[in-house]
Amino acid sequence: AIWATLLFIGKQLSDAKVAPRSTIAATESGKDGRISTGSTADTEAAGWVSLTTMLRTRRCLPLEGGGLGAAIDGIIYSDDCPKLPPRALQAAQAAAPFVAMPPGQARGAEHWLPLLQALGLRSLSEACSVTSRHDGSKQAMTLARTLAPLLPLAQRYLFHKHRSLHDEICRSVAEQVRKLRVR
Repeated sequence: AIWATLLFIGKQLSDAKVAPRSTIAATESGKDGRISTGSTADTEAAGWVSLTTMLRTRRCLPLEGGGLGAAIDGIIYSDDCPKLPPRALQAAQAAAPFVAMPPGQARGAEHWLPLLQALGLRSLSEACSVTSRHDGSKQAMTLARTLAPLLPLAQRYLFHKHRSLHDEICRSVAEQVRKLRVR
């Protein structure tokens, strides 16, 4: 029942955004000649928009982990965030509450994201940033195990196909070996 209610609110909110904000009807009212600046459609649209501010404090949004949460509690919704590695996504889902998405067959599911945006929820791509950090060199035994058998083959290839490069590298390595001191 909560999905139907929230999707209905989302639909009404979407319709309110499509409706004109202020239609000035220049209707004179007989004696005083005042101009009417509002309509029932504007009043209804304003009512649906103000409803989102009331829903922000209520625990009405279904969460992925179960239960209900309020929009001001830092809930985010998942969107297409292709740069986020799967492990980072799992860590984010463990650390932050995610709002659940409506069932696929739910009527009016297309109005869900506009409702979440109207409530002030941020998407995952806005809430997180991916940065790479270099903490220093680390031993990578799997890389060493992969490269070690290939080194003799690479040396043989350089010797036969690129002799000048091979000789230059050998001279450079020989110089470095000569400079070593035994203590």
